[in-house]
Amino acid sequence: MTLMGELNTFPYGQAIIRNGDTGNEMYVMINGTADVFLTFDTQRRRVRQMKRGDVFGEMGLIGHHERTADVIAAEEVEVMAVNERFLDRLQRRYPRIGAKIFLNIAKIISARLQEAQRT
Repeated sequence: MTLMGELNTFPYGQAIIRNGDTGNEMYVMINGTADVFLTFDTQRRRVRQMKRGDVFGEMGLIGHHERTADVIAAEEVEVMAVNERFLDRLQRRYPRIGAKIFLNIAKIISARLQEAQRT
């Protein structure tokens, strides 16, 4: 499956996602850590740290939405970029795996929406 995705490396301090950009892919952390920052009334606050196995940017993949946070590499980071083309190929070649991936994306989005309602 990883052969169909695109691996990207980001050095310490580089933005993986920028608030306000339009997204069309999500990312899976392969190595390293990245910090998620939100800006409230010009105050930038770290709200989460992403580590190996974490997924982020899923709303950009599903709906091409504007990014709502900055995700910055806290050390050298390797991520797998997942876009619609990747998911289409996955679904055609490996339908069972594709179904599990879609279910997991739905669970991630649901959890993030519930978390956002609590804050």
